[in-house]
Amino acid sequence: MTKIDRLEEWYHTVWLRGDLRAIGNFFPPDATETGLMPGHSLRPADFAELVPMLMRLVTEPSFRIVRHFEAGDWLWALVHIKARSARDLKPIDLTSQVAVRFQDNKFIEAYNHVDMLGFFGQIGALPAEVMALCLMGEQLG
Repeated sequence: MTKIDRLEEWYHTVWLRGDLRAIGNFFPPDATETGLMPGHSLRPADFAELVPMLMRLVTEPSFRIVRHFEAGDWLWALVHIKARSARDLKPIDLTSQVAVRFQDNKFIEAYNHVDMLGFFGQIGALPAEVMALCLMGEQLG
């Protein structure tokens, strides 16, 4: 199985099907992920809490690997994510980038950047124009 196939399997199995028991098939227990929660590193067990929290906010989730690049133990991928807001069924359209280091077909290190500001704006948890408001110096809250 190629690295990109393994990453796609991760998204299908854990994120789309919600098989949280499978997390250990992708990450050894001491692996780390950085970037999903700024300022915090996540361990594999943390995904068992994070995935359901995020997925309850959406319906009809899907993803597509737009570009990827492999170099040695590393895989970089640009991911296009689509879904609908669970609140009002409005479309959600955002991108994510991930860099993953592999060992024995598992992710031992992962760095993610997801457009969470865009995500929370699109589901109605933040003003849709939050980026423009912040750039103009507005304070939220």
